[in-house]
Amino acid sequence: MKIRNSESKLDPFVEEVAQKSLQDKTLEKNYAFVNEIVREQGQLEDAKSDFKGSPLSEQITETLDGLLSLGKESTGALARNRLMQQIQQINDLEREAIKIEYEILNRIKAGDSGAATERRPVRPKVDAEHEIYNYNGEYWKDELGYYNYKVTSRCKEE
Repeated sequence: MKIRNSESKLDPFVEEVAQKSLQDKTLEKNYAFVNEIVREQGQLEDAKSDFKGSPLSEQITETLDGLLSLGKESTGALARNRLMQQIQQINDLEREAIKIEYEILNRIKAGDSGAATERRPVRPKVDAEHEIYNYNGEYWKDELGYYNYKVTSRCKEE
């Protein structure tokens, strides 16, 4: 709840990331459930003294306490799991970034400029059912799903 209310005393960036990772419909429903139980407990506290001392009031209080405990437990577990997933994803991305930096440094050490090489695209084989059409920006609406366009990479291959 402290993260949701910006009261966690975390680094502002970390708090913002945590808040964004806790924005989920399931989690929102759980928070709403817990808030509703708290509201109902408040109404029970504000009830007339005749009702407060009754056995029904005691039973309702016990039920609300149990529901609140279960609601907080499940909401907390869901929030913890969500945050742990986000932490794992961030750690995975950090590992990938380190690998990329390592590859870049190795290329620089090897004297590889990384410049693109000019390669000519390979012409596709044409059979009886297909033909080559030099695309100049035009198309036929009934044929849009059947166009193939060769995208060539200009990256230098090893």
